[in-house]
Amino acid sequence: MTACQIRWLDLDAYRHVNNTVYLRYLEQARIEMVGFLAGLAQGPPRSADFEQTDGFVIAELEIVYRRPLVFRPEPVQVQSWVTHLGRTSWSMRHRIVDPGPDDPLEYATATARMVAIDRVSTRPRPLRDYERGFLTEFLEPAGVGSG
Repeated sequence: MTACQIRWLDLDAYRHVNNTVYLRYLEQARIEMVGFLAGLAQGPPRSADFEQTDGFVIAELEIVYRRPLVFRPEPVQVQSWVTHLGRTSWSMRHRIVDPGPDDPLEYATATARMVAIDRVSTRPRPLRDYERGFLTEFLEPAGVGSG
């Protein structure tokens, strides 16, 4: 789970968080979740198998805006989990919600398909064993989180 602080500059002319900022919140959550796999995080990689050419790109992104989000002192939370692991890609779900209650208020939901690439050739590559192992930690059980 990633906490995203709403900043005054995130607002549009209607004093709502601009739709493009929702995408930045999702990006922040993805980087916090898997950034080190793409060489973005501080410190050593999780595995000796890490190669400097490893990276990931977003192949598809779909977002559904549920309700407006306005400026407030409390951050929103982005919940993220993996829904599918393929040979060269994986799918993620995100929810932007109010923290707290058992049935949190939902501001947006999104689905992203990420593809593992070689940053030199810019071609898809198979997920490495350590990447697959890491992503499996975030894999939702069958039938959970769909919708």
